[in-house]
Amino acid sequence: MPTPSQLIEPAFKFFIIAEATAKYFALIALVIGAIGWFTAGSNMGRAFRFRGMFVGGAVALLAIFGLAALYDLILWIMGPSFLPIGWPYAAVGLTGIAPFAQALSGVLHYLGLAAFSMGATFWAMATHRSRMWQRGYRGVTLGLAMIAVSVGGQLFSVFTIVL
Repeated sequence: MPTPSQLIEPAFKFFIIAEATAKYFALIALVIGAIGWFTAGSNMGRAFRFRGMFVGGAVALLAIFGLAALYDLILWIMGPSFLPIGWPYAAVGLTGIAPFAQALSGVLHYLGLAAFSMGATFWAMATHRSRMWQRGYRGVTLGLAMIAVSVGGQLFSVFTIVL
């Protein structure tokens, strides 16, 4: 059975891949959605689909940069002397299972962002109370729950280190 230290490096690599993928997919969805929405003309179905892509990409980018700003705000308030090096996801100075938990929290963070942005896209593309609208609503709810668990886990790790 691998030790936690052997699992940390692959978990952080997966987190880095998830982060880059989420940012690029959100940006691609935003650009394609904007181009398709503004070139749709009188085709309402096409405009509706591309508006959903635009809204989903914009919401995903806002969530990505908003959560990064939240972590920067926490770092600014608490100061770097209270937090481990590279907090929130690259805590190199910690031992045991804590870095692995932080890497998994980062992965959960970006899986939540993916579910949230896909849900927002479906929600924006669907008619009210349709099957796609319900799936979008569940995606947004599930994504927000995963993001909240990730942020809560990071804050819990901060307070266990400080206290």
